[in-house]
Amino acid sequence: MNFIYRLAIAAISLLVFCVTHPSIGNAQAQDRPMPAKRFVDDVQLLSKHTDAVVLRRDRAAIVVVPEYQGRVMTATARGEEGLSSGWINDALVKQGVVSDEQAKGSLDEHMYAFGGEERFWMGPEGG
Repeated sequence: MNFIYRLAIAAISLLVFCVTHPSIGNAQAQDRPMPAKRFVDDVQLLSKHTDAVVLRRDRAAIVVVPEYQGRVMTATARGEEGLSSGWINDALVKQGVVSDEQAKGSLDEHMYAFGGEERFWMGPEGG
């Protein structure tokens, strides 16, 4: 029994060390804040690569992309120059949807992580 307790304490100590040590894992990347993006910048990106629709009411606005199943990509409460509240995968938006043959064997075969803000994901997509 004593051996199991020692093993459990060693495992917990190793886990704590790995989580808190800055040179292990992605701890350094987590310390950097994501750069803030303006709503107008996201609208320009989406409009250039998709058929984005901007819906406005006073200073509030949202961007919906019909080809992404009507996904709400981002929003603002402070007008065009306000901060964008959604996350957008810029590189994937620029790439666009690829053919089934091109997507074979990649993550794109199962899902496209374009981003957005209307979902709460509990786990991976793709079945």
